[in-house]
Amino acid sequence: MKTFIWLVILALAAFLGYQYYLKSISDEEKQVRQMEKEFRHASDLFVSAMRQAGETGLAAITDPELAAKKIKDIRGRLRELMVPRSSALLLAQADAARDSRVWSEAIALYRRLFRPRPGGPAAPHAAVAVAALCADSEAEAWRLWRPREIWRLGRDRGIYAPLPTVEEAHARVLTPAEAARIEALRPAALVGTPEQVAARIAALAAELQADEVAVLTPCPDSAARARSVRWLAEAWAALPQPALSPLPA
Repeated sequence: MKTFIWLVILALAAFLGYQYYLKSISDEEKQVRQMEKEFRHASDLFVSAMRQAGETGLAAITDPELAAKKIKDIRGRLRELMVPRSSALLLAQADAARDSRVWSEAIALYRRLFRPRPGGPAAPHAAVAVAALCADSEAEAWRLWRPREIWRLGRDRGIYAPLPTVEEAHARVLTPAEAARIEALRPAALVGTPEQVAARIAALAAELQADEVAVLTPCPDSAARARSVRWLAEAWAALPQPALSPLPA
Protein backbone atom coordinates (compact mmCIF):
# COMPACT_ATOMS: atom_id res chain seq x y z
CA MET A 1 0.00 0.00 0.00
CA LYS A 2 2.83 2.41 0.88
CA THR A 3 4.49 1.62 -2.43
CA PHE A 4 1.30 2.46 -4.27
CA ILE A 5 0.90 5.78 -2.43
CA TRP A 6 4.50 6.73 -3.23
CA LEU A 7 3.94 5.85 -6.89
CA VAL A 8 0.89 8.12 -6.96
CA ILE A 9 2.83 10.96 -5.33
CA LEU A 10 5.72 10.56 -7.78
CA ALA A 11 3.35 10.44 -10.74
CA LEU A 12 1.63 13.62 -9.55
CA ALA A 13 4.97 15.37 -9.02
CA ALA A 14 6.11 14.33 -12.49
CA PHE A 15 2.90 15.64 -14.04
CA LEU A 16 3.15 18.98 -12.24
CA GLY A 17 6.79 19.28 -13.20
CA TYR A 18 5.92 18.67 -16.82
CA GLN A 19 3.13 21.23 -16.73
CA TYR A 20 5.16 23.98 -15.09
CA TYR A 21 8.70 23.38 -16.29
CA LEU A 22 8.90 21.14 -19.34
CA LYS A 23 5.74 21.73 -21.31
CA SER A 24 6.44 24.05 -24.21
CA ILE A 25 4.26 27.11 -24.77
CA SER A 26 3.35 28.74 -28.03
CA ASP A 27 5.22 31.72 -29.40
CA GLU A 28 2.06 33.81 -28.99
CA GLU A 29 1.83 32.95 -25.29
CA LYS A 30 5.47 33.83 -24.80
CA GLN A 31 4.90 37.19 -26.46
CA VAL A 32 1.84 37.90 -24.31
CA ARG A 33 3.72 37.04 -21.11
CA GLN A 34 6.57 39.32 -22.10
CA MET A 35 4.17 42.14 -22.95
CA GLU A 36 2.42 41.68 -19.61
CA LYS A 37 5.74 42.31 -17.85
CA GLU A 38 6.47 45.33 -20.06
CA PHE A 39 2.99 46.73 -19.50
CA ARG A 40 3.22 46.42 -15.72
CA HIS A 41 6.60 48.14 -15.77
CA ALA A 42 5.40 50.94 -18.06
CA SER A 43 2.24 51.43 -15.96
CA ASP A 44 4.32 51.72 -12.78
CA LEU A 45 6.53 54.29 -14.50
CA PHE A 46 3.51 56.32 -15.64
CA VAL A 47 1.87 56.35 -12.19
CA SER A 48 5.19 57.27 -10.59
CA ALA A 49 5.71 60.10 -13.07
CA MET A 50 2.23 61.54 -12.50
CA ARG A 51 2.70 61.43 -8.73
CA GLN A 52 6.02 63.18 -9.02
CA ALA A 53 4.52 65.84 -11.26
CA GLY A 54 1.81 66.53 -8.69
CA GLU A 55 4.11 66.90 -5.70
CA THR A 56 5.45 70.40 -5.19
CA GLY A 57 9.21 70.48 -4.80
CA LEU A 58 9.69 66.86 -5.82
CA ALA A 59 12.06 66.36 -8.73
CA ALA A 60 10.50 64.34 -11.53
CA ILE A 61 12.84 61.52 -12.56
CA THR A 62 10.38 59.72 -14.84
CA ASP A 63 9.03 61.10 -18.11
CA PRO A 64 5.22 60.53 -18.21
CA GLU A 65 5.07 61.00 -21.98
CA LEU A 66 7.68 58.31 -22.52
CA ALA A 67 5.85 55.94 -20.18
CA ALA A 68 2.52 56.63 -21.91
CA LYS A 69 4.15 56.00 -25.28
CA LYS A 70 5.41 52.62 -24.07
CA ILE A 71 1.93 51.70 -22.87
CA LYS A 72 0.36 52.60 -26.24
CA ASP A 73 3.04 50.61 -28.05
CA ILE A 74 2.35 47.54 -25.92
CA ARG A 75 -1.40 47.91 -26.45
CA GLY A 76 -0.87 48.02 -30.19
CA ARG A 77 1.24 44.87 -30.21
CA LEU A 78 -1.21 43.11 -27.92
CA ARG A 79 -4.15 43.97 -30.18
CA GLU A 80 -2.42 42.18 -33.02
CA LEU A 81 -2.42 38.98 -30.96
CA MET A 82 -5.81 39.43 -29.34
CA VAL A 83 -8.53 36.96 -30.31
CA PRO A 84 -11.88 37.32 -28.50
CA ARG A 85 -13.19 34.06 -26.99
CA SER A 86 -16.88 33.81 -27.97
CA SER A 87 -17.65 37.18 -26.38
CA ALA A 88 -21.29 38.19 -26.74
CA LEU A 89 -20.69 41.84 -25.90
CA LEU A 90 -17.88 44.31 -26.53
CA LEU A 91 -17.73 47.08 -23.95
CA ALA A 92 -15.44 49.71 -25.39
CA GLN A 93 -14.58 52.24 -22.70
CA ALA A 94 -13.01 55.57 -23.45
CA ASP A 95 -9.53 56.29 -22.14
CA ALA A 96 -7.95 59.64 -21.35
CA ALA A 97 -8.17 60.95 -24.88
CA ARG A 98 -11.39 59.16 -25.84
CA ASP A 99 -9.85 58.37 -29.18
CA SER A 100 -12.65 57.10 -31.43
CA ARG A 101 -10.08 55.46 -33.68
CA VAL A 102 -9.13 53.08 -30.87
CA TRP A 103 -12.81 52.30 -30.32
CA SER A 104 -13.37 51.73 -34.02
CA GLU A 105 -10.44 49.32 -34.21
CA ALA A 106 -11.67 47.37 -31.19
CA ILE A 107 -15.23 47.08 -32.48
CA ALA A 108 -14.08 46.18 -36.01
CA LEU A 109 -11.85 43.45 -34.56
CA TYR A 110 -14.73 42.15 -32.44
CA ARG A 111 -17.12 42.01 -35.42
CA ARG A 112 -14.54 40.35 -37.67
CA LEU A 113 -13.66 37.63 -35.18
CA PHE A 114 -17.14 37.09 -33.74
CA ARG A 115 -18.32 33.50 -33.72
CA PRO A 116 -21.83 32.56 -32.49
CA ARG A 117 -22.07 30.08 -29.68
CA PRO A 118 -24.95 28.03 -28.21
CA GLY A 119 -27.09 30.19 -25.98
CA GLY A 120 -25.41 33.39 -27.16
CA PRO A 121 -26.32 36.03 -29.71
CA ALA A 122 -26.43 35.02 -33.33
CA ALA A 123 -24.78 38.27 -34.43
CA PRO A 124 -22.24 40.70 -32.93
CA HIS A 125 -23.56 43.21 -30.41
CA ALA A 126 -21.19 46.11 -29.74
CA ALA A 127 -21.80 48.35 -26.72
CA VAL A 128 -20.04 51.59 -25.91
CA ALA A 129 -19.86 53.06 -22.40
CA VAL A 130 -19.47 56.81 -21.98
CA ALA A 131 -19.45 59.27 -19.10
CA ALA A 132 -21.76 62.21 -19.75
CA LEU A 133 -23.44 65.04 -17.86
CA CYS A 134 -25.97 67.65 -18.92
CA ALA A 135 -27.64 70.61 -17.25
CA ASP A 136 -29.88 73.52 -18.22
CA SER A 137 -26.83 75.47 -19.41
CA GLU A 138 -23.30 74.68 -20.53
CA ALA A 139 -21.84 76.72 -17.67
CA GLU A 140 -23.83 74.78 -15.08
CA ALA A 141 -22.90 71.45 -16.70
CA TRP A 142 -19.20 72.28 -16.52
CA ARG A 143 -19.60 73.43 -12.92
CA LEU A 144 -21.08 70.07 -12.01
CA TRP A 145 -18.43 68.24 -14.06
CA ARG A 146 -15.50 69.65 -12.06
CA PRO A 147 -15.58 66.82 -9.45
CA ARG A 148 -15.07 64.33 -12.30
CA GLU A 149 -12.10 66.36 -13.56
CA ILE A 150 -10.51 66.46 -10.10
CA TRP A 151 -11.13 62.73 -9.70
CA ARG A 152 -9.46 62.12 -13.05
CA LEU A 153 -6.32 63.92 -11.90
CA GLY A 154 -6.10 61.46 -9.03
CA ARG A 155 -6.73 58.47 -11.26
CA ASP A 156 -3.82 59.51 -13.47
CA ARG A 157 -1.64 59.03 -10.38
CA GLY A 158 -3.14 55.68 -9.45
CA ILE A 159 -5.48 57.15 -6.81
CA TYR A 160 -9.08 55.94 -7.04
CA ALA A 161 -10.78 58.14 -4.46
CA PRO A 162 -14.50 58.93 -4.20
CA LEU A 163 -15.76 61.93 -6.16
CA PRO A 164 -15.29 65.16 -4.20
CA THR A 165 -18.27 67.43 -3.69
CA VAL A 166 -18.83 70.25 -6.15
CA GLU A 167 -17.67 72.75 -3.54
CA GLU A 168 -14.54 70.75 -2.70
CA ALA A 169 -13.68 70.37 -6.38
CA HIS A 170 -13.93 74.09 -7.09
CA ALA A 171 -11.96 74.93 -3.97
CA ARG A 172 -9.05 72.82 -5.17
CA VAL A 173 -6.06 74.94 -6.23
CA LEU A 174 -4.60 73.46 -9.42
CA THR A 175 -0.97 73.37 -10.43
CA PRO A 176 -0.19 74.58 -13.96
CA ALA A 177 0.30 70.97 -15.04
CA GLU A 178 -3.08 69.93 -13.58
CA ALA A 179 -4.87 72.86 -15.21
CA ALA A 180 -3.31 71.96 -18.56
CA ARG A 181 -4.35 68.33 -18.12
CA ILE A 182 -7.98 69.33 -17.50
CA GLU A 183 -8.03 71.61 -20.52
CA ALA A 184 -6.62 68.80 -22.67
CA LEU A 185 -9.43 66.46 -21.58
CA ARG A 186 -12.30 68.91 -22.03
CA PRO A 187 -12.75 68.74 -25.82
CA ALA A 188 -13.58 65.04 -25.56
CA ALA A 189 -15.89 65.37 -22.53
CA LEU A 190 -19.60 64.78 -23.18
CA VAL A 191 -20.79 67.79 -21.19
CA GLY A 192 -23.34 70.49 -22.02
CA THR A 193 -27.06 70.95 -22.53
CA PRO A 194 -29.25 67.86 -23.00
CA GLU A 195 -29.54 68.48 -26.75
CA GLN A 196 -25.79 68.94 -27.15
CA VAL A 197 -24.89 65.79 -25.21
CA ALA A 198 -27.53 63.65 -26.89
CA ALA A 199 -26.38 64.76 -30.33
CA ARG A 200 -22.73 64.01 -29.55
CA ILE A 201 -23.54 60.56 -28.18
CA ALA A 202 -25.64 59.79 -31.24
CA ALA A 203 -22.83 60.93 -33.53
CA LEU A 204 -20.32 58.77 -31.68
CA ALA A 205 -22.63 55.75 -31.81
CA ALA A 206 -23.17 56.24 -35.54
CA GLU A 207 -19.44 56.62 -36.18
CA LEU A 208 -18.67 53.42 -34.30
CA GLN A 209 -21.79 51.58 -35.53
CA ALA A 210 -22.57 50.71 -31.93
CA ASP A 211 -25.63 48.62 -31.13
CA GLU A 212 -25.93 49.95 -27.59
CA VAL A 213 -24.76 52.96 -25.57
CA ALA A 214 -24.40 52.88 -21.79
CA VAL A 215 -24.21 56.28 -20.09
CA LEU A 216 -22.54 56.87 -16.74
CA THR A 217 -23.24 60.14 -14.94
CA PRO A 218 -20.42 60.89 -12.47
CA CYS A 219 -21.89 63.68 -10.34
CA PRO A 220 -21.87 63.82 -6.51
CA ASP A 221 -25.03 65.97 -6.49
CA SER A 222 -27.79 63.34 -6.56
CA ALA A 223 -30.50 65.79 -7.62
CA ALA A 224 -28.37 67.16 -10.47
CA ARG A 225 -27.48 63.62 -11.50
CA ALA A 226 -31.14 62.60 -11.65
CA ARG A 227 -32.01 65.68 -13.71
CA SER A 228 -29.15 64.95 -16.09
CA VAL A 229 -30.33 61.38 -16.68
CA ARG A 230 -33.95 62.49 -17.18
CA TRP A 231 -33.14 65.39 -19.50
CA LEU A 232 -30.72 63.30 -21.55
CA ALA A 233 -33.33 60.57 -21.93
CA GLU A 234 -35.85 63.12 -23.18
CA ALA A 235 -33.37 64.67 -25.63
CA TRP A 236 -32.30 61.22 -26.80
CA ALA A 237 -35.90 60.18 -27.47
CA ALA A 238 -36.34 63.24 -29.69
CA LEU A 239 -33.46 62.21 -31.97
CA PRO A 240 -34.15 60.13 -35.13
CA GLN A 241 -32.13 56.98 -34.35
CA PRO A 242 -34.32 53.87 -34.62
CA ALA A 243 -31.29 51.56 -34.61
CA LEU A 244 -30.61 52.26 -30.93
CA SER A 245 -32.83 51.59 -27.94
CA PRO A 246 -34.04 54.71 -26.07
CA LEU A 247 -32.32 55.64 -22.85
CA PRO A 248 -34.37 54.82 -19.74
CA ALA A 249 -36.22 57.80 -18.28
